[in-house]
Amino acid sequence: MDNKIAAKLLQLNAEFYQTFAVQFSDTRQRLQPGVLRILDRISSEARILDLGCGNGELARTLLA
Repeated sequence: MDNKIAAKLLQLNAEFYQTFAVQFSDTRQRLQPGVLRILDRISSEARILDLGCGNGELARTLLA
């Protein structure tokens, strides 16, 4: 992929998330039941990396 196309795709992606991020996040104010079941199986001593691909709800839950 040439640099001009890559730059345009990055711009379109950024514009999309700027437009829809708040509405998307508003629909995800709780963790899905499957995620909660997985979290129940993780040791409280475990080290977990949240890659920041969401609205922060997972990180807030892990810190609680």
